[in-house]
Amino acid sequence: MNFLLTRHKGESKKFGFLLAEYEFSHKKEGLFSILVQDETEFNRSDQFVSFIDGYLRNFDISPSFIQEQQESCISHILQQWPVEQNITGSFSIAIIERNSWDITICNDVIGPYPIYFLVTEDNFYISNSIIWMGAVSGNEVDEVGVVQRALGPELSNLGSRTIIKNCKRLLPGAWIKFRHTGEIVERKYDNTLFNNPISRGEGKNFHQEYWALFKKDIRYCLSSSSKANLALSGGIDSRIVLGGLPKEKEITCHTYGSNNFYETRVARNLARIKKSNFHNYFRPNLHFPVYEMAKDYTRKTEALYLGSWLEILEAQNVGQREPFLLGDLTESLQGRNIKRYSSKKVRRMNFFKTTILKKDFTFETADKTNFRLWKEKVKQDYQTKFRKEKLEKFGFRISADLLWKEVLVDLNELFDRIENHHIPFQELYDELFSWYTHARMPMGKQILIVNEKFLGYCPAMSLQVIRLTSRILPNCRLNSRFIKFLFRNIDDLKKLGKVPTSQIPLLPLNSHDILRFPMWAFRSKFDYLLTKRRLKSKHQGKKNRLFESFDWAYIYQNPKMEDNVKSYFENDFIGENYTSKMIKHAIQRKELNEWPFANLEILSAAGLNIELQIINKLISAR
Repeated sequence: MNFLLTRHKGESKKFGFLLAEYEFSHKKEGLFSILVQDETEFNRSDQFVSFIDGYLRNFDISPSFIQEQQESCISHILQQWPVEQNITGSFSIAIIERNSWDITICNDVIGPYPIYFLVTEDNFYISNSIIWMGAVSGNEVDEVGVVQRALGPELSNLGSRTIIKNCKRLLPGAWIKFRHTGEIVERKYDNTLFNNPISRGEGKNFHQEYWALFKKDIRYCLSSSSKANLALSGGIDSRIVLGGLPKEKEITCHTYGSNNFYETRVARNLARIKKSNFHNYFRPNLHFPVYEMAKDYTRKTEALYLGSWLEILEAQNVGQREPFLLGDLTESLQGRNIKRYSSKKVRRMNFFKTTILKKDFTFETADKTNFRLWKEKVKQDYQTKFRKEKLEKFGFRISADLLWKEVLVDLNELFDRIENHHIPFQELYDELFSWYTHARMPMGKQILIVNEKFLGYCPAMSLQVIRLTSRILPNCRLNSRFIKFLFRNIDDLKKLGKVPTSQIPLLPLNSHDILRFPMWAFRSKFDYLLTKRRLKSKHQGKKNRLFESFDWAYIYQNPKMEDNVKSYFENDFIGENYTSKMIKHAIQRKELNEWPFANLEILSAAGLNIELQIINKLISAR
């Protein structure tokens, strides 16, 4: 839930314009005014006041002593950054020290929970809501930030950029201390990822060490509740979390999709093995929600992106928020973001060598030369997304040259963060870049939207787990080698390994790769041919998957789809040409003239436009 602190000393009426969209309390804490929603985690002690998104735990204190854990973690963070091995969690935090009125903000090494700061000549602002930052500060919209979220590869901002001018989002692993005047007096960074890779000799029993830490992190994450909810798909990531859940918790698994979907049947079997409650949800119309629903989720979470979550969240009764765990959003254990070896073509080419003969993948030692070449390649890839003809769709004042200059500034922030981690192999540049963009922003939105009805956590992205994961040599992670070893040797996972995955049907996860890989290739090819046949025929009723599964073509047949999409952009703050393109995409997909069918960019654009609508409305009401 939202909070904002500022040096404004005005009475509540100065912030009354926010009541047009939000309920909140106005508190005074020393030199500061604090706006806070009732369910925000707002902690007071004699030494400090703090606001925590996510979870923050101390392994040296019993899991049941939550308050003591948080206070010890906050004291540790104020004294030392990066934190020691006993501090874990996935979090962003703002801390006011009562003795000096200094403010410290920081987040974990990935940073999916946003925290924003804005310093002006006569004030400064800190918040976890970009809408509140824009409305209370009254600053102009940042056109570069808007274009990045509309055109960028991840449909999100780069580095510290936001959609509000001069408003910054804290970089991953960053720690900043402010004086009460807003002056930044110190910056620190957590550069501990990929440090001290585990050698082959050390790794002999490493799976046991990893699993012990993973289960411990989950236990501490869930220490405030007797219940645990899990987003359970038919894949690998969420079943690893399922295996790590404490047996004494009341576990409820959730998935979206019809009873007849293959993925639903797989997820139900996994939940049955764990003796968990299981619910599946199928409301396909919610993938294009009516405007009021889209606005409500944007207003509350600023995370409208993946419509599937609305199927789960709209089925929940509002009550006390319970923990809701998500799988490995960074896709780290399988090395899926190591681009050199991630494509289907490369996986097929390497199958005999790396799967049958179990030969190692080849890696190049990182050095200044290949890091420079890698940066140039990334810049070239991004430059194609921000060409002059694309910018013209927005009708903004900014020139294409200035846009690209500013994009380079934001990319360089990420390049500096990556360089400071002393990565051992050049192929891992892509992986960390993906964690700082894909995992931190669009995938992190899944945690934020879940927070509307639950307490969304991703233990596989927690500080200590991701540190340890990054130390595993990529040769041990690729081809799911480490994953397979876990499912074959960890008692908590062995039974779950007997269930097939969604991607590779019929064969248990623990089956030999010589069987599973051809099945994966066959299903992928067969699904592709069925989809191609349907597109060619323009016939909605034709089968498009080997096994009954989620069908995007069906989603676009919602009779209100076109009207709903138009309503998202009726009050347009992005650009008529751009929003017309989004509407055209939706219609073309409905008529089977376009493929693929996913509507991520449409909902993302809708969320962006609605954020700007709300900010503009609130500023007008000031």
